[in-house]
Amino acid sequence: MNERIALISHLRALLLERGINVAQGRRQLEKELPGILADETLSLSPRVRQLVSDLREEWQGLDLRFTRFDQAAGRPEYRRDCVGKFP
Repeated sequence: MNERIALISHLRALLLERGINVAQGRRQLEKELPGILADETLSLSPRVRQLVSDLREEWQGLDLRFTRFDQAAGRPEYRRDCVGKFP
């Protein structure tokens, strides 16, 4: 989990350094990234676009690993953004 949080923070910081502010929350970033990458009017160099794309793929890979781990452990699916929160 910490690896994913660090990766998301890195992505957010990279975008913010280039004047792109994304609303708080992992899901919001996940939702907005495809549009950010597709928007040619943004001041992102090809290298930065590739880096953002690579980080996004790494994030998706981590999510897939977590899902497979949960399935192998026989755990039901649950929302990961609620981990650590109690009713």
